[in-house]
Amino acid sequence: MPRTKEIQKFAIYAEAKGYWRPLIMTHLPFARLIDDIVYPYENNESFMIDGAPLKRDLITKFKILRLLDDFPEHWDRFHQALFTGGTEQKKIYGEQYHLRVEALLRRFCEDVTVQLLKSFHRVIQPQMRDYAQKRDELIQTAAIDFVQSLKRLGSATP
Repeated sequence: MPRTKEIQKFAIYAEAKGYWRPLIMTHLPFARLIDDIVYPYENNESFMIDGAPLKRDLITKFKILRLLDDFPEHWDRFHQALFTGGTEQKKIYGEQYHLRVEALLRRFCEDVTVQLLKSFHRVIQPQMRDYAQKRDELIQTAAIDFVQSLKRLGSATP
């Protein structure tokens, strides 16, 4: 697998029919992102985001975001303020939680949905029948392909 610093972690932002708030998951490693989200999404199988059971046809908006270097610091700072601030601050942060999380995702993440799905289609999809047997090798190769595609595009790589 490419160095951890090159891949880092990912977040998912989704909006889906039947849910009035966005569905968000953060700090996903590459392999878990592929196994838990991308593979079932691309095969129209059931999967979960933020505890919500979903299928591809329920998704109205879907983003795969790569967490940039500054994300953990700001994420931790936000949650520290949420849990250690005064009562009024906690109330405001709680009421504005999704709005503030979305702001963090927009500021400290990079949308890599297209690049990641293209890597999935180039590397994993052609060998879908063998996924269970070759999982580690396919994920490794997809990760390398993904990092190379980001570098070709001049992405905000570390």
